[in-house]
Amino acid sequence: MTEPKISAERRRLEAELASARRNFSGTYMSVGNLCELIREHPDSADAETVSALARVLDDRKFASRRQAFFLYRSAAETLTAILVRADDGEMRCQIMAVLGDLLATRDGDLHRAAAEALGQLPAGVCGPRMLREPVGTLPRIGWDALLRGADITLSGPPTFKGRSLIAKISGCPLVLAVKLARDGDCPESLETETVWADYLRENRQIFSADIGIPRPLKVRGKRVFRLERLPLTPPGGLNLMPGHMAIACVVHEDYFVYPNDHRPGKQLRPGNFREVMFRNARLLGEMSGAGIVQTAPIPLFHNRVQQSRRADQGLYEWFRGGRLDQWLFSCRFPNFGMSGVRDFEHLMSVNGSGRQIYRHIGTQLLSLLLVAGSYFRNRAADCFGFESPGVPVDARHLFDGELLGELVTGIFRNYFAGFTGQGLPSGVTPEVETLVARMIEEMGVDNDMEEILRVADQDRMTDGAFRAHLRGRGVDREAVGAYRKGEREIVLHTGPHLGGFNQRISLPELIGFLETASALCVAYRYLRTGAAPLMARLTGPSAHRSAA
Repeated sequence: MTEPKISAERRRLEAELASARRNFSGTYMSVGNLCELIREHPDSADAETVSALARVLDDRKFASRRQAFFLYRSAAETLTAILVRADDGEMRCQIMAVLGDLLATRDGDLHRAAAEALGQLPAGVCGPRMLREPVGTLPRIGWDALLRGADITLSGPPTFKGRSLIAKISGCPLVLAVKLARDGDCPESLETETVWADYLRENRQIFSADIGIPRPLKVRGKRVFRLERLPLTPPGGLNLMPGHMAIACVVHEDYFVYPNDHRPGKQLRPGNFREVMFRNARLLGEMSGAGIVQTAPIPLFHNRVQQSRRADQGLYEWFRGGRLDQWLFSCRFPNFGMSGVRDFEHLMSVNGSGRQIYRHIGTQLLSLLLVAGSYFRNRAADCFGFESPGVPVDARHLFDGELLGELVTGIFRNYFAGFTGQGLPSGVTPEVETLVARMIEEMGVDNDMEEILRVADQDRMTDGAFRAHLRGRGVDREAVGAYRKGEREIVLHTGPHLGGFNQRISLPELIGFLETASALCVAYRYLRTGAAPLMARLTGPSAHRSAA
């Protein structure tokens, strides 16, 4: 297509978008065609193109349409496509003003569209290329030989903490940790954890503060080995792999101190908890900025029971705004603690930009905010479920609204600083007062306790697995016999959840906050690394707020 024809086609599409008689389908097609034209001929866009797309985003004519989000997202992403290719500084500032205003003042589909468009800006994230050698044959070693080989003297017998054997090392604040594989684990997944530990130990410059990184041990040059004759009998329910495949490391004893410990007498004081949460927020941001993403700070699921038959394996995708399964239980053992980020098996190297890093940021911030909420509930960890039949537990009195507000704001500020390498500019802090009030309402009252075991899921289970599933979800052993597999749907009380079964999340304000916060992180890193003159367009006098 010649340049005059390109210009004529662009003007025609812009005119269609300006027409007062346009309908939804026609507008959607025109935006899509304009987007395709701009992607093929990025130099053809001008200020009129930006204005035409801005009018689509400013017009609430189609806001009630079911597919409105896809229209708005297409228009917003076309603007970012122009932004990253344009040489015209004024036009780029115009685009940032449009998207920044939507992020600050709108909610619902428009807010999400602007956030996702900003979230796919090139953030300059470049993760390391991790080289791994084949695991090969695993050496075998006994407990005493392991200690001798590492020149370790223990101050007492080992104990189990989860699936790991933990033993205090004499004369220092260090412990030996031997992590045992569960049945079905592969040696490569265990080795990955030790490879990441070595990488982070060698690249401590990533972090602005000290972080307790485990020092992996090797057995005859191998990271993964088989431990013969465990020094004590493991507790039931661990489902350990026969043959005791394991990895071992030496780490500071604080590595196993959880910030939101649910055990009586083990909780951190509010000031200490705040410090630990802010520190971990910054560390997670710094790691993500270096292209090293902790994909599971806590285990998040939309639907645990349907993992085997869902394309998403039941994992929670926050940007979809669905119900969050067992939020309080998910916070029980976070993959960060007193010493910093932990459990490196969930680390992933990320390169480039796009929606992937935006979504990972949201997952990490969501995890941190949920753990913040669990801190208050864990002041009375056994208080959940129902006060009496049909009456949910009301634990709102356990929350300190002022402290929770400080935590929400501080977590975001520290994560932002870690990811972008700069402090949060004044005037762009998302509004948190409404969010905090709603967090207390939804996290403090156990309104959503139900899980439904569908017949299709029952049919996938053996009889033994069916009975074990019911017992694991609180059904008395005697009552299990009354259920017949595949006969009918079974309602179980497994919460608290955030949202009813297969419904939307009951705390949409949290999703709106994540959209804003994640978009700001990506946008400001882009501005810092490749578009500094545009910084002022996201630093206006009006504060950014979370979407309602």
